Amino acid sequence: MATLTDRLVTLLMADYLSSSQVTSLIHYLLQAGESADSEAFVRELAQRVPHRGNALMTIAQQLKPKGIEKSMEKGIQPGEQRGIEKG
Repeated sequence: MATLTDRLVTLLMADYLSSSQVTSLIHYLLQAGESADSEAFVRELAQRVPHRGNALMTIAQQLKPKGIEKSMEKGIQPGEQRGIEKG
């Protein structure tokens, strides 16, 4: 996604898209892309495209609970396996 970031910043700075189009585009990229840290990707866009910052930060805030949930799932599964092995 890093190579895409520069192109995306150029597109967003040109102001061709409405706010709802930007939101839809970012949501699509996050679902279709393979970013290890989606929240960081959106935060970087918000910093580099200040006039879209509010909308982008809203998306980033929505991603935070999902990241926490994924982290918990990753921690719970090995913990359950260790418990089964010790039991």
